[in-house]
Amino acid sequence: MKEIRLGELTFEECISYEALIKKIEEIAHQINVAFAGKRPVFIVVLKGAFLFAAEIIKRFEGECEIEFVQLSSYQGTQTTSQIQEKLFVQSDLKDRDVIILEDIVDTGHTVNYLFQRFNEMKVRSITTVVLLFKPEAFKYDYPLDYVAFQIPSDFVIGFGLDYNEKGRNIPGIYKLKNI
Repeated sequence: MKEIRLGELTFEECISYEALIKKIEEIAHQINVAFAGKRPVFIVVLKGAFLFAAEIIKRFEGECEIEFVQLSSYQGTQTTSQIQEKLFVQSDLKDRDVIILEDIVDTGHTVNYLFQRFNEMKVRSITTVVLLFKPEAFKYDYPLDYVAFQIPSDFVIGFGLDYNEKGRNIPGIYKLKNI
């Protein structure tokens, strides 16, 4: 099993780059079918979702727009219930189909915050596309539309996800190794 070190922590591979790309291709095909003839607005949740979003968006076959939001709910390896809005959409999204591209959903606080904000903006529809989902930690009862992988409540890095801004460029998903 592949291992890497970031600072004092050791991580072991849990999802390979090849498995990520295969699943992304499947989800992108489903999105193409669901949004054929429509012009959705992809909302990329920075920083973590940028690699995942790039892979999904470059496979989208129709016209689209791209917007970015930057929210924070992590401190070190722990999630918090406090959402900090660092960057938010400036475009008018009224009556638009919004596709949220999120790297990871654990408690669901961030996605719930986005649902509230986009509903206030009177969007036509909200679709969630999530790379990693931690069902054990999820605190809401709404469905997530597209989920690439369900994982346990381990701390993970790679493919856009980080530990204190390190590890985003790692081309797979690695979980914190229990030592």
